[in-house]
Amino acid sequence: MAELVQSLYGDGYVSSTEGLFYRLPDFQESLAKIDYIRRYPTGNFLSDFVIRADLAWATAREGANIKYSGCGFYWGVSEDSVNFYIAIFSLDGNVRVHIKKDTSKYLSSAGSGYYGSIDYMQGNAKIMLVVDNGSIQFFVNGKRVYNRDNQYELEGYLYFAISSGINTGFGTRCSFSNVELWDMNP
Repeated sequence: MAELVQSLYGDGYVSSTEGLFYRLPDFQESLAKIDYIRRYPTGNFLSDFVIRADLAWATAREGANIKYSGCGFYWGVSEDSVNFYIAIFSLDGNVRVHIKKDTSKYLSSAGSGYYGSIDYMQGNAKIMLVVDNGSIQFFVNGKRVYNRDNQYELEGYLYFAISSGINTGFGTRCSFSNVELWDMNP
């Protein structure tokens, strides 16, 4: 992970190589609730960080709304859960980022980026989220898919996220393995 952070620093994606490394437990969960996102705690409270994982997904049946099915992360979640970001790698090949701030009653889009066509029924990818000084980067299989600067800097809790576009069978299943976290402000 230190080598990866050094490489991200060399490419200008992070402002420092300082930090602490954590290996997080593997996580797997399913969600069968149409057009719904659920979060699952990691126990980490962060502001600037890099998290990467080997992701595997499956959907219960053909015809699921793959735009709303996917796996990713919540972060910057405040104690009262009023403020947060969400980044989901959707099964249509897009990364979608949303923000919720206390001044708004609803989620707001912070944009999206297209990775490419994927096998939405069952597949896997290496995903990485980089959050540093108000900048957000999301990578899929080493390709930077999403980039946004000058966002709100939110310190808060980090969660795994599952989004489901199907309410039958197991719905959408996400498995995160080999999860590594670099906290740049320990």
